[in-house]
Amino acid sequence: MTKTYMHSSGAYQHRLLSYSMIRALDIQNDSGTGARAWTGPTFECLNSIISFSYDSNRTQKFDDSARRYFVDPPVGAQLSYGYDDWVPPPTEDGKLDDLLRAISRARSAGNLDLSQINAIALRGVMTRIMVPNPHDGCEINVMIVNDIMYLEEHISDERMQQQDNMPEHQRKPSYYGQAFYSYATTQTPPTGERTGVEGGPPSWGGAVRNHVSWCHVVEKELGGVRLLMGGEIHCTRGLGKGTESFVQLKTSLPIRKSRRGDSDKEKYNRKLIKCYFQSLLLGTPVRLSLDFRSPSGEVTSVESLKTADIPQTVERNLEDHVKWWAQLYADLRQRMNGGKPETVWRVRLDTKNSHMDIVKLDGAGENSEGRVGFLPRWYWDELRLDV
Repeated sequence: MTKTYMHSSGAYQHRLLSYSMIRALDIQNDSGTGARAWTGPTFECLNSIISFSYDSNRTQKFDDSARRYFVDPPVGAQLSYGYDDWVPPPTEDGKLDDLLRAISRARSAGNLDLSQINAIALRGVMTRIMVPNPHDGCEINVMIVNDIMYLEEHISDERMQQQDNMPEHQRKPSYYGQAFYSYATTQTPPTGERTGVEGGPPSWGGAVRNHVSWCHVVEKELGGVRLLMGGEIHCTRGLGKGTESFVQLKTSLPIRKSRRGDSDKEKYNRKLIKCYFQSLLLGTPVRLSLDFRSPSGEVTSVESLKTADIPQTVERNLEDHVKWWAQLYADLRQRMNGGKPETVWRVRLDTKNSHMDIVKLDGAGENSEGRVGFLPRWYWDELRLDV
């Protein structure tokens, strides 16, 4: 049996209402001249700590073997190529283990001081917090150990099953995004005109391999909170390894007018806002390569967009997303103050009903899986040495 502590939903509800109110005010105050300055948070990244790769077996390696390099993807490319042979990977459980291994390695090398860190999370969790899905919520497990907040997305068995059994109309667009990645990247720095992998269409970079990815751990201050985050980097432009060379890849249907008004534009803007914060969180200031495709998966155009220009494109002031995160962090600190370090709290963000609650999980201390709370035992033992 769990004890349930209902969070006063006023702060969370107020923040969601504030988003709607601010957007309405922005629209009312826009003169239509294009002169209005729409702003967002700065892209400053305090430090890039360590990088690592995943191979085709999802084995973590502390090297850059999975790094990819950006090339201009061809207009007219068929993103459906290879779909019939594609086996979608199982949904990942969202655990922090690999990020914590990278952190442990950086600490052992003397490249990281955790005493300066306030929170640790994967970028995916932070994106879900800062850009809430208006039709869905999320659940996040939280612990505070040695004064550091650890955040890990909780993915229920039911949700994992739903994602693993994705219907065709959702699975195919997911593949299109992966196929665009194959067309737009190479394993080695480009030296001239690209011919593509033998047996595939022009510029095809090879079979879609979902498990292979190149990841970075960065230190960043956001809303007065110093974060350690890990996340995937799609590719780089040029040979540099700094965040200024990072490139994000995204696909989108073209914006169309409909009887429902600007529904397509709203979806497109939400995607851009999500892309903006995915870039912001890992300190990627330079560019987003956006592929517009037909419903059947043909690349119709490719746009290169500076991520810092996205607030102007979507006509939104995006600092409020950072304010919401800072408010949530402070609120969680207050609610969890004085608890045992092995205590796990589950935060439920119900964006559809503008509500948040916090559940203290009983029996979430040391368990048979070799964990204390949701942290692996080996990492917990390392932390206890710091006390």
